[in-house]
Amino acid sequence: MIYQANHSLKTLAPTNLKYLDVGDIWCVYKPHNISSTQGERANMIDRLGSQAANHHLISEGINIFGLQEELGMLTRLDHETAGLLRFAKNQDIKQRRIHDQKLWLIEKIYHADVTGWLREPIIVSTPIMHHRDDDRKMIAIHSRSDEYNGRSSPHQVSTMITPIEIDGSVTHIQAIIHQWCRHQIRVHCADISTPIVGDTLYHKSASHDWLHLWSLGINREGNTGLVMVDRI
Repeated sequence: MIYQANHSLKTLAPTNLKYLDVGDIWCVYKPHNISSTQGERANMIDRLGSQAANHHLISEGINIFGLQEELGMLTRLDHETAGLLRFAKNQDIKQRRIHDQKLWLIEKIYHADVTGWLREPIIVSTPIMHHRDDDRKMIAIHSRSDEYNGRSSPHQVSTMITPIEIDGSVTHIQAIIHQWCRHQIRVHCADISTPIVGDTLYHKSASHDWLHLWSLGINREGNTGLVMVDRI
């Protein structure tokens, strides 16, 4: 079942980092336009490492995993996507959660604003591949000829998209993915002609300078998941 959190994220003093302690994992809110992991100048791992003295969850993560193991991070978020990064509290928990992810037992839950009207739920199952020439992009595959523009093998994935509210020319949606690949929600939304607001990679949007996509949490069948129901 999905647990809808009835408590808000706490602020990590003396910074504005927001976190949540939930059972065997803890979560940190990643803003838009910052890397999840090390490799870029602005990234969440270095930001958390600099605050180790201010919170036991971070210091314990460093002691158990170290910065090189990303404090036990379970999944990353794209640079442009905001939302909850999840961290395991020990190695056993991390291995069990990774095992569940490999078996597709975990659903990942997102909210987004898309351009256009979407009135009914839809499941988008279009396969996705890496773009042949552009390392930044993925492509939707509708036919054998499309595969010539891709590289590697197609990812057989699906996205459940449910409209929540229509506001003018924008629909606020929930997107749930079981199997997943890079940029899946962005590609699938663009593929059904309702691109995510602010997406300049798959839809040239000049009206916003940030991607209207938020990772809210997870759901695991038979276990407690986490959903932050409010956009942050």
